[in-house]
Amino acid sequence: MQPLCVDPARVCEIWPRVAHFIDSAMARGGLTDFAQVDADVRAGRMLLWIAIDERANLKAAAVTELAVIQGRKVGTIVACGGHGLKDFAGFIAELENHFRAEGCVASRILGRKGWARIYPDYRVRSIVMEKAL
Repeated sequence: MQPLCVDPARVCEIWPRVAHFIDSAMARGGLTDFAQVDADVRAGRMLLWIAIDERANLKAAAVTELAVIQGRKVGTIVACGGHGLKDFAGFIAELENHFRAEGCVASRILGRKGWARIYPDYRVRSIVMEKAL
């Protein structure tokens, strides 16, 4: 699967067809709010990426964000979801290439612990702890 960055001017054409991939991934991870990501993607503050198979079927989607954090430009994969997890390695590698081209010094993935097993070259830098009250 090769990711394609959706032109922010055309995101409203594609977003309704892939938003469920992002919503589902975010619901499982519980780290960010889908409504905020939805607004940021539609406004062009975050980029939407899609992956299609050889038959032009939409297989996956990802949302990325660039930010300067403590003086370092960082690219973050805010959410990524779809079908064919085994095929995501190339998808993520292309997002990392985009981050490099944008001058980022690091790539981050927001997600569940299971992603750490799939991407061992990413290290756990911090954790989020939560207690129900």
